Amino acid sequence: MFFSSAQPTNLMPNDTANLVALAWAQIASNQIPVAKSNLQQALILDGQSAETLASLALVALFEGNDNQASEVLLKAEAMQPNSPLVLLCKTILAAGDNLDTPEKIIQSVMSFFEKA
Repeated sequence: MFFSSAQPTNLMPNDTANLVALAWAQIASNQIPVAKSNLQQALILDGQSAETLASLALVALFEGNDNQASEVLLKAEAMQPNSPLVLLCKTILAAGDNLDTPEKIIQSVMSFFEKA
């Protein structure tokens, strides 16, 4: 497997950016509950992280909570409207049912960064 699902216990375990990056790897590996847990920890550490909120919006979408995903993404967008991660999650949420698997989301992510 390309992505590791290891917990961030050795390298800066209380770093918000590390927890968000780990969560994205877990999302790509379809480990949504573990990703959600890491994102919730990141949010505890930094409640003003637009990247964390945007990532939680993506998790909510995977869990079938479209309304919650939209609400959380709006909060993230209000904090940092030009954040690349916020814009990426906004693109993914806008695609809706067209991105219903981690593989399709990874393809969308790659396409997003190729255009950037």
